[in-house]
Amino acid sequence: MRPRKVVRLPRHSLTRWIVLIGLLVMSGCTHSGRTAAGPSGPDGIRVGVNLNRPPMAFGTPEAIRGLEPELARKAGQELGRPVSFVALQPDQRVQALERGQVDAVMGSWPRANAAPASIMLSRPYLRGGERVAIRKEDLPRLGPPGGIHLPGVRIGYTRHSPGEEYARQHLNEEDIRVYAFDSTQAALRSLRARRIDFVIGQVPGLGWLIEQSGDLGIITLETPLTEEDFSWAVSSDNPELVQSLDRILDQWRAQDELRRTIDRWIPAQAPFSADPSGRQGTPIGRAYGR
Repeated sequence: MRPRKVVRLPRHSLTRWIVLIGLLVMSGCTHSGRTAAGPSGPDGIRVGVNLNRPPMAFGTPEAIRGLEPELARKAGQELGRPVSFVALQPDQRVQALERGQVDAVMGSWPRANAAPASIMLSRPYLRGGERVAIRKEDLPRLGPPGGIHLPGVRIGYTRHSPGEEYARQHLNEEDIRVYAFDSTQAALRSLRARRIDFVIGQVPGLGWLIEQSGDLGIITLETPLTEEDFSWAVSSDNPELVQSLDRILDQWRAQDELRRTIDRWIPAQAPFSADPSGRQGTPIGRAYGR
């Protein structure tokens, strides 16, 4: 039997390999979502959020702001559990729950589609959906009922959003030019610059961004494209957590705390929508806060 040949690495090479392996292991722990600074531990709650949706959640992983982070922190206080955040794209949410990378995810879920069997949804804390933004002056030419389906129109949406899913399923790209943007803000800038004719976006965020800009020439149409509920999603293996969140939401509604929290981020008087004639409509995306 031949003796095995042992190869000895120089000390500096061995050290280099140890450092490299350590870096690879560390990078493998964070590839699915960037974890925000915050408390952690066996009793903490890791909450997944999409940081590209003001006023629902926005900012950086180190400084997260918005309605959903505030609700998450309040829920953590009610449960006596510290909360940390993990930045996720919409297509990462279910997988992150299934793999145990987060304990809960906050966001919107289409009413028309049943949730995957691997997750449970809490009662909604807000109602929203996809709407269309348009230049007010274009209402006579491109307004409802079928403006977004006219040949040659140019429509923008945000990547990895329900608006992208709607465009893929319902718009004929042979007749309509569609453009993907990294954010709703970028799509709205192109709308103002007349490079596109419509923006498909999610309320209340779409109306909030228009209201924040002070641009009275851009409005959202009241006719919904989709109906969505903003809810907590939790793994089906953790029914106790979703039951606790439902109890907290019921308590907040009874005490009017949910409405007050929503009002801080989505003012009730904000002009989020308009009817086809251009008259001011009623705020949308608020039904579960009252």
